Amino acid sequence: MLSALTRTRDESTAVETLLAFRCEALILLGPVDSAAALADLDRRAPVVSVGRRITGAGG
Repeated sequence: MLSALTRTRDESTAVETLLAFRCEALILLGPVDSAAALADLDRRAPVVSVGRRITGAGG
């Protein structure tokens, strides 16, 4: 199942919609939520984050 972001639909709303449809895991492409928010989300369902910048990382 896919859930897209739009001007009126933010990342949090998209994630909550997926969880409401009882998705068992999430693959987030370029998430913008904070690391703390992603950690909280990971307690609700397994999460894979792809293409997220990590501040302070070398390179």
